[in-house]
Parts: sequence; C-alpha cells; structure tokens
Amino acid sequence: MKPIKYRDMQDELRHLRELALVDEASRLLRESNYADLNMDTLAEKVGISKKTLYQHFRTRDELIAQVLLKGFQALEAELATVADSAPLVQIEHIMRVYLRERYFPNSILASIGPEIIVRLKHSNDEVRQGMQHFQAIMSRIVDEAKRRGDIRLDLNSQIIVRSMFCLAGVLNEIPPQSTTDTTPYDLHQAIEDVIRLFLSGVVVHP
Repeated sequence: MKPIKYRDMQDELRHLRELALVDEASRLLRESNYADLNMDTLAEKVGISKKTLYQHFRTRDELIAQVLLKGFQALEAELATVADSAPLVQIEHIMRVYLRERYFPNSILASIGPEIIVRLKHSNDEVRQGMQHFQAIMSRIVDEAKRRGDIRLDLNSQIIVRSMFCLAGVLNEIPPQSTTDTTPYDLHQAIEDVIRLFLSGVVVHP
C-alpha cells in the first residue's frame, strides 16, 4: 500500500474544509441572504477560526463564487435525471429548475441576487468559465433539438440559450402574489408562463 504523503494529506484536508465551508455558506444563504452572510458565523459553524477561513477564501465574493460553481454542478446533475428524454423536455426541465432556484423563497440564487451574480460573472474567471461551460452544454442540447426538427434552424443556438436565462429576468420586478393588470400573479404559474413564452418563440410550429 502506497503511503499517503504529508502534503497530499494536507491538500485533502484543505479540500474537505473548503467543501464544508461552501456547504455551510449555501445553507446559511437559504436561511437569509447575501448581505446577512457573516464570515464570523460561518467560521464558527464549521469549527474553524476566522483566520483559517480567510486562508481559504480571502473575501466573501470568493466564497460565493464557489457556491455558484456548486450550483452549476447541481444543474448538470438535474440534466442527468432527464438525459434519456427529448431535448425539448430537457430544456423545459432546466428552465423550470433554474427559475425556481432563482425566485422561490429560501433558494440560493434568490438569496444571492442577480446583481451579485452579474458582478461575479465579470470579476471571477471561474464563475465566467462555469457559466460558459453550462451554456455550451445547453447549446448542444439545442442543436440536437434542431436536428430532430423541434427548434427553428434559422435561430442561432447560442442566442437561444442566452435568451433562456435572460428571459428569466422578467420576473425580477414582480413581487410575489401581486396582481398585474387583471391576471392574479402566482409564482408557480409565472414560471410556467415564462417557459411557454420562450418555447413559443423557438419551437417549430406545425
């Protein structure tokens, strides 16, 4: 049996500690929001000193970036649950999961907020690359839907994917359970409306 090197053990412990910090930060975000995420509280919850915490993450944004990367991995895991389904079903599923995570109470994206996410996209290479990686996955699914004749060939696949996430922003300024014109607002229904609106513009209609 090959002995474990001290440096390897240190690296493994560091990795496990960072995973614990990201998991605990995710849990705290679900209970509150980005502004209320306290690094002292986080260190205490994980059982380390604040000094040790900052050896892993120098700023709160560095920590939140890792939370977002974990979120991208979760989206990929969601895709795996519908991998045998038709491309349009996969697209609908991801849109539904993303919209719920972005707007449902006690969800991580809702707690972080779109402004912070946009800021990290422009300031953090890992977040930007994570977004690009997931968009590339979705572009391949869109391409497959085109080959099957489900999505319009005249539309650029990358624009279709970007519009999926941009269209999600239409719910930003609508408060939960409010009323717009004469239509009662329900968050579950609003999410389905956004999905239907997106699909109506990209699918091939008979």
